[in-house]
Amino acid sequence: MDVTPDFVHFAQLNKYTIAASMALLYWDLLLTTPEEIQLYGWLNVKDLTWTTFCYYLNRYSAVVMHVPIAFEYFLQLSNKSCHALQHLHQIYCLIAVILVGILQIIRTYALYGKRRMLLYALALIAVSCIALACVACLPQWAITSVERLPRLSPRKNQALCSIPFTQKQNDRLAIAWASAMVFDTIIFSLALYKRLRIGKSPHNGLFSLMLRDGTVYYG
Repeated sequence: MDVTPDFVHFAQLNKYTIAASMALLYWDLLLTTPEEIQLYGWLNVKDLTWTTFCYYLNRYSAVVMHVPIAFEYFLQLSNKSCHALQHLHQIYCLIAVILVGILQIIRTYALYGKRRMLLYALALIAVSCIALACVACLPQWAITSVERLPRLSPRKNQALCSIPFTQKQNDRLAIAWASAMVFDTIIFSLALYKRLRIGKSPHNGLFSLMLRDGTVYYG
């Protein structure tokens, strides 16, 4: 595959976006970790629950997994290494979406007074969305070929692991992320509905905080 100016521009844009997101991730970690330790302790095995386990796994797996993501976008690597890092990146994205979904379900379940029917409904929707995403993405892995990766000269300092997908692959990725968007929309709508029903009160600061965090994540 020939390296076109559009591809070079796309590769550079990817590098800038990844650099900005990684800077924000680690800066947020530096700002919030001392407060987290002071208020909640840190990895206290005696107080560990499924909820806190998912929280710690989601928070700190991002710290670890962004290291190979940095390798993917900023190092000169062979086609085989790029292909392996791309697969690792996609697997991590799937795991991160599942972890965040579990935490969202738990939070919404608590917000609605631990209604079991709501819990079962959200779990069913989540499993359906995950299944749809997997069905959409798994064939893409089979048709992604390392020979399709363009090679650039090291002196050009470009991102070598920016694999250009075909239109069919883009459509499959769109289906996968659309399923995640559907689930996120349902969660956000439930939080917004609960906040509007409660209305303004000096005692509902927690609901406002949850709505604010949900709005930031959804946005």
